[in-house]
Amino acid sequence: MKDEELVDALDAVAMNGYAACQVGNKCYPEWGVVIAAAGVNFYYDDGSSDVDGPRPVSLSAGQHANFFSKKPRGCVQRMFVALTVTAPGESPKNYTASITDCPPDECMSSRGIAIGPKNSHLKGQGPLEWLEVKQVD
Repeated sequence: MKDEELVDALDAVAMNGYAACQVGNKCYPEWGVVIAAAGVNFYYDDGSSDVDGPRPVSLSAGQHANFFSKKPRGCVQRMFVALTVTAPGESPKNYTASITDCPPDECMSSRGIAIGPKNSHLKGQGPLEWLEVKQVD
């Protein structure tokens, strides 16, 4: 999907009252890091929640996948993202992130997170120890 198509799709989701979360892999291609599976929990202002995933996504460097809430016209206030990440020669590792930047009187329409390298690498450890999950615009 092209960037313009993605923006149009996310705009349509927002107009229909659903929330979207994009999960991306911003690792260096030579590391061979893959997001093997991901899922997003969506938490609403009425105390209810739903989940998209976990599901296999197999995202290599530069790739992304989208996850959507299931409650039309629901007011999403928070998202919780879980990822299973793999790298050559290492055991899979789980990462999580909470997205909580929504003001109390508003609803989230779309947010994104990406896994990528930390600012500093720990010498002697593999790529999965060099990663962090950050919220992206």
